Amino acid sequence: MNIINRKNNCNKYIYICIILASLLILSACQPGMNTQESASPNLNCTSSPSPIVSTEVSPSQAMVYTPEPTPYEEPYTTIIIGSTGDIMAHLSQIADAQYAAEGEHTFTTEGNELYSFDHWFEYIKPSLEYADLMIGNLETTIASDNSLVSGYPFFAAPKEILPALKSAGFDVLVNANNHMLDKEQTGLISTVTSIDEADIFHTGAWTSLESKNTPLIIDVKGVKVGIVSATTSLNDQEKHLSSDEQEYMYTLASDLDDMYRQIKNCRDSGADLVVVCPHWGYQYEIYPNAGQISLAEEYIKMGADIILAHHPHVLQPVDILKVECYDGTEREGVVFWSLGNFVSSQMSKIETVSGAIAYVTITVNNETGQFTIDDVSYLPVWTYIEYSSETDSKSYCVLPVGEILDNPELISGLTSRDLSRDLEKVWNLVTNRLGTSVAQPLRTVPIS
Repeated sequence: MNIINRKNNCNKYIYICIILASLLILSACQPGMNTQESASPNLNCTSSPSPIVSTEVSPSQAMVYTPEPTPYEEPYTTIIIGSTGDIMAHLSQIADAQYAAEGEHTFTTEGNELYSFDHWFEYIKPSLEYADLMIGNLETTIASDNSLVSGYPFFAAPKEILPALKSAGFDVLVNANNHMLDKEQTGLISTVTSIDEADIFHTGAWTSLESKNTPLIIDVKGVKVGIVSATTSLNDQEKHLSSDEQEYMYTLASDLDDMYRQIKNCRDSGADLVVVCPHWGYQYEIYPNAGQISLAEEYIKMGADIILAHHPHVLQPVDILKVECYDGTEREGVVFWSLGNFVSSQMSKIETVSGAIAYVTITVNNETGQFTIDDVSYLPVWTYIEYSSETDSKSYCVLPVGEILDNPELISGLTSRDLSRDLEKVWNLVTNRLGTSVAQPLRTVPIS
């Protein structure tokens, strides 16, 4: 009996447990129910709850997928390559820079002098910045110490000229010219070192064979431009170099094997086009000679596309030169035979204070790598020299000729003189020399 009673009690206990368990399962199948709420049985419910779908998601929990934009490459890229002629540093010019910085009209070379060249480029700066790549021929060495500053015939300008050139808009300085060894090996090394410190691209003078064999290629808006610089004369200063130094410190423009290596090195290193900047010709001659023409033809056969030249200190014409290559194909290149002086103190005649900034506009097909020359133009420039009889000194600045003719008020603070007659002479000289058949004269550069 006792056993039976226990069994009956156990059965009751088991039955109650089964009921409670069923209730718990049913309650689990009703989202949001609590013990105070009743619910209808869910006959389809299993022991695994149905997923809960909510339209409200916490920002911290949300997974946002942002697709990467499809890269888009412009089909064509247009760039403007510009160049000036000779950047000279005669002693009277250096004195002007010292006066500008110190305010004293007493020129010294003790070594602690201050110099400021910025005023040379005040009016021409927009014309230099207009080009995507602006090249200038630095026809002076750079003194390692200001006590070593000197003018003609052995040029050595203070380092302060370099940041002024960079601020004015020069991107590249070419150094191969007949004055590059004016201060022998030490002067060349000082020049290269100083330009590096000023963070300006340069070529044409090197301090090692490795640096000479490393071509200057500049990425201009994705277009890779190779630049080669060479000279036909060193004023016999190469005699101070060892035979090893003569191998790497310069390139002679007449050394066709070396020039071929330089141009080919640019091409092999990925240059889309090659600009050659030769220092050649006879001084003060207004037309290219047979030697210049022969060299230009060879450079274009080798792969040069644009030739921007200097040395005569006066302007020579501009041409499109077509040549037949060694394989029978034809190539052509733009040749500015001489861009004259950009800034100098050669006041003997109007020719030597007149020059031009060359502009060549190029469009590259980004798919094929082929390019076309869209436009060739030039801006007449004039080195204006103001003489003060009171201080027996000169001040210098480069003027955009056409713009000042059209807007003489721009230089009202520069001089009280009417410069229109002189400016007209320069305009006529430059445009008559360079013409309009190949390149168009600009009175001012477009403002973007």
